[in-house]
Amino acid sequence: MGGSEFDKIYDVNNFILSLKDVVKVVGKLPDDVRTIEPVVVKVPYRVTPKYIEENVAPIYKQHRIIQLTTVFSPASLKDEESSVPEDVRSIQCLVTYNALRFHSKVQKIGERVISRVSKGSNGDRFVAVDLRVDVLKRKGCSQASSNGKKCYDADDVSTFLKRLGFASDTPIYVTQSRWDDSLAPIKENFPNVYTKVTTSNFGFRVNCVF
Repeated sequence: MGGSEFDKIYDVNNFILSLKDVVKVVGKLPDDVRTIEPVVVKVPYRVTPKYIEENVAPIYKQHRIIQLTTVFSPASLKDEESSVPEDVRSIQCLVTYNALRFHSKVQKIGERVISRVSKGSNGDRFVAVDLRVDVLKRKGCSQASSNGKKCYDADDVSTFLKRLGFASDTPIYVTQSRWDDSLAPIKENFPNVYTKVTTSNFGFRVNCVF
């Protein structure tokens, strides 16, 4: 894991200890392996054991040192996901809910953001919106589609929140690195909008880079 971004985001020791009875995880590669260029194998997201056996195992047996990279699962594999054995599902749960724990520094930043953003709101609640302007632009969300909307922009999000009944003073935390003019429709209806890098009325600055 050394040299990657993993150890900057997650608690490596907790990850290793949580999986010690399932698979051996090391913090850094042994000296005799570190200089060898691994064979890169692209693996669809949430594949079945059958897929691993047929597509990954033969490459591993041949080269012994491989690097797995994840890509989005094709539609052809979606029906097979429901057939994942119970023991594999238990490992998935172990990784998702126990092994992957945020690094203490990231955890503290998250707790600080939640505390400050929710301060003063009704019931100390706020709404987090996963909206990235750069992603919307890459998907061509500024262009209309003959088959309907391809994705939803800030105007759609603002309308949705209003129809759900959220009050105008509800704090909105947007997962956008910094303010962008395309977020204006949200701010028009919900003035208390915050991004990852923002200066708020609380007099603090959040500077998170993930």
